Amino acid sequence: MPHREDPAPGWEAVDSALAAVYGNREPVQHWGTAQRWAAGGPDPLDGISVYARSDPVPHWHYVSYGLSELYRKEREDPLVSGWGFELTARLRRGSETEPPVFLANVLQNLARYVYETGNVFSPGHSMDLFGPIREGSDTAIRAAMFYNDPELEDFLGPFGHVRFLQIVGITEDERAAIRTWDATAVAPILSEHLPLLVTDLGRRSLLSHPEVDRAIVEGRTKNGSSLGALRISTLSVRAERRFPRRPAMVTLPATVVDSLCLLLPLRIPFGRAFMLTGAKESLTVFAGAFYTLMKTPRGWNLSLTDDQAEAVAAALRPVAGTYEVPGLPELVFRVERTAVRDQQGNVTGHIG
Repeated sequence: MPHREDPAPGWEAVDSALAAVYGNREPVQHWGTAQRWAAGGPDPLDGISVYARSDPVPHWHYVSYGLSELYRKEREDPLVSGWGFELTARLRRGSETEPPVFLANVLQNLARYVYETGNVFSPGHSMDLFGPIREGSDTAIRAAMFYNDPELEDFLGPFGHVRFLQIVGITEDERAAIRTWDATAVAPILSEHLPLLVTDLGRRSLLSHPEVDRAIVEGRTKNGSSLGALRISTLSVRAERRFPRRPAMVTLPATVVDSLCLLLPLRIPFGRAFMLTGAKESLTVFAGAFYTLMKTPRGWNLSLTDDQAEAVAAALRPVAGTYEVPGLPELVFRVERTAVRDQQGNVTGHIG
């Protein structure tokens, strides 16, 4: 809980929102930080509370304090409190009598990512955890989706609007399948098998259920993919204006190649743009009648036909090297070997 000498109207607003579900019930566990992030502490969340639930399945419900403004107004946007959300998570409960601390560490790591990069999560976003969500376990849950918490309502606190954003543990193949269609459309399908979108470390992939796999395949075939952008570690585009021109070169990290190859044919033939955003440059791929590459004040614009988009997807591999695209001599891609990091930021391997 907040230090008694510190007024915390934002903290009290989160408590009031929780009271709509839990009334006067106290959490079974609360972890607080000894030193706040603003004072040089290692953890951005000032606290994490956990409630024990028995319905609709036994689970622990984790709720964060610290991504919204708890003590005073500090950010410029008067309509949004802090980063605009608090994180929640629900973990299937077994025979343990206390909530596992590993999921609290996951929430701290996600909050640290937000504070350090300025990138915020929204419903429908997903993240590769590059390893099991519980380190050292053999769980198949190795990725996460973000959805609005199914029970906790958005609220207007003293420092602006706040939503409760729930992290949902999923398998790698589920994440790939969801990204090829529409995360919002998939949510009801997930809920049928995961009540309240509870993370279950012991489950297998939902794609093993034929009706789930069929619904996703039919959805993306009919509607394409709703995922319109990827933020990546590095991106560069080089194109010469002088004659004779050499092919333009797009340089990408190996970690993004599989996603790009998967999504381009599910965006461009449906008339939808797709954006890659690096630290310094961005590249937006549009559906067009012919190939063009143009630098604009907002970044690079690449126009491809449906066939050219399919050719790019067929040509690239997540292996370091330079790739030519059949039928598109004006453009080559360079894929760079990329480090894979665990939840603490340690390099655990490389792709490419």
